[in-house]
Amino acid sequence: MSTKVKINVSLIGALCQDRVKRWHVVDVSREQRLSEHSAGVTFIVDHIFAAMEVYFRPISPKVYLAALQAALYHDAHEPFVGDRPTCAKEWDKNAVKYTSSLYETAMESVIDIKSKRLITEVISLADSLEALRFLIRNSQFQHSKIIRNEIDERVSDKITEVLMAILEYFGMTSPSDEQITAWEEMVTRLKQWHAQIDEDK
Repeated sequence: MSTKVKINVSLIGALCQDRVKRWHVVDVSREQRLSEHSAGVTFIVDHIFAAMEVYFRPISPKVYLAALQAALYHDAHEPFVGDRPTCAKEWDKNAVKYTSSLYETAMESVIDIKSKRLITEVISLADSLEALRFLIRNSQFQHSKIIRNEIDERVSDKITEVLMAILEYFGMTSPSDEQITAWEEMVTRLKQWHAQIDEDK
């Protein structure tokens, strides 16, 4: 596929994100579109990187911009294949070929492995946090609550992975007690984001 075609396909995917429905196999009280999810993930990624600057050290502007672009397009293939449950994605390994070329471009702009791992882990955490925020406010019946609890459990593991990626990125053997406390407080605020959102929607 030529670069021109890749860009056109990615643009189509980006502009059609508002047409993709999420949670189609989960009972929720309102519909969520992919565009809302992608924006939420990008906002959370921005918040996490801002916290890194406060609690650790400044991030390379190139890495920061690549992270925002990758977050915005992390699901931009879904207008072509639809939103799939995690289990379905694991079954269909061929789905990876639909990965957004703009996401790939963002990741390719970052050369070193440490930066790529940092971006990947932060987006993975932000993806789960945004899903958790939505389900906390909109889950219905037992099945959706089970899904919500499963995501909540995965968040703890993903927090650990992000912390390890941060340590590797900055070349730190171990964070200080103050940095660990600050990080835990930040994650708690992220998980409680739903409580801070304006109720008048």
